[in-house]
Amino acid sequence: MEQDNKLATFLNGELTGPELAALKRDPDYALYEKIKHYSSLLEVPDNTDDEVSLATVLASKDPGRLRRRPYRSGGWAVAASIAVIALIGVLLFRSGNRVFETAAAEQMDVSLPDGSEVTLNRLSRLEYNRWLWLFRRKLRLEGEAYFRVDRGGIFVVNTSVGSVGVLGTQFNVKVADGVLETSCYEGKVQVNQGGKQEVVVAGRSVAIKDGRWEHNRIFLRQPVWTQRRLDFRSAPLADVLTELGRVYDVLITAQQAPAKGTFTGSVPADDLDVALDIIGKAFSMQHTGDNGTYQLISK
Repeated sequence: MEQDNKLATFLNGELTGPELAALKRDPDYALYEKIKHYSSLLEVPDNTDDEVSLATVLASKDPGRLRRRPYRSGGWAVAASIAVIALIGVLLFRSGNRVFETAAAEQMDVSLPDGSEVTLNRLSRLEYNRWLWLFRRKLRLEGEAYFRVDRGGIFVVNTSVGSVGVLGTQFNVKVADGVLETSCYEGKVQVNQGGKQEVVVAGRSVAIKDGRWEHNRIFLRQPVWTQRRLDFRSAPLADVLTELGRVYDVLITAQQAPAKGTFTGSVPADDLDVALDIIGKAFSMQHTGDNGTYQLISK
């Protein structure tokens, strides 16, 4: 509200020297200048006395005809006002977009305008508009994120597969390869996809793939990736190496991989050498390589 008052004072030309200097340091100052410029176009001059006199003379020369009212520029004023307001709206909307992106093996904490917190996983993208946030808590996610939402109005996470709506809770959303996976750790969430809606309560998760809804139980208090580790349960070596390759953005292959055997356990998500050591010992293998290409070979 204080920022809105300062903007109004700026538009009226009533800011003091120090206040104007402080406003110029605002990242959106260029936008405020545009708003001030286009707002000035809203002033439309009234009809002059010459226009009224001309209308009177014309009417007196042809008394048999219906007198025409003097031309007024009210229609132009309305059209100009609508155009300027629309332009200001577009400028405000574009300036309000906030985008957060993470690289491989990177995580990011994001604070939302309502006090909610988001932890963004690797190779993910989060976007919302801070102006629209005043009316609706809605954002778009690509990748994976863990949300801790303050209570308030409906909170919606849109993805390419479906959407997740909550009122106040803690939950994880992951969208990758056409699969939407939602895990609820506190409260409850509503998952929407293809006209179908379903409520997911704490301790439960649902994965949607090709229209199929798969349900599972979860026993942790928050996603393991937020603790910078990866958990596997009865995972084949090929699946483990594929996931490690995604997390660290590298290529990992196995030479003479065991035909049978799976891995259950945890590996760090921020130390590739240690992760490969753990996997290698589990399968009686050792790793070599660098510069983005690694290989596991039998001992």
